[in-house]
Amino acid sequence: MPEQLRPDVTKVVLGWPWGTDRETLFVYPYPGHETAWQYGDVAQYLGAVLSKGAKVVIVAGDKRIAIKGDMAIVGTEDEFAEILT
Repeated sequence: MPEQLRPDVTKVVLGWPWGTDRETLFVYPYPGHETAWQYGDVAQYLGAVLSKGAKVVIVAGDKRIAIKGDMAIVGTEDEFAEILT
């Protein structure tokens, strides 16, 4: 990751899973910085990731936002678990 995307700078941790799903980027904002992913270098990076066809999942507290292309799903962790079963 570039220096400007370091978690201590952006207040967001970005992570690609090690499992089989390597097309979903998970975004974990620091507590108290739940909207940090929407601004600056992080927002630009997420836009670039989405433009290449990947998915982005933001995990902020119990809220989840899944984005792919121009579609987004917003819900709680429990609601997402229900959708996936």
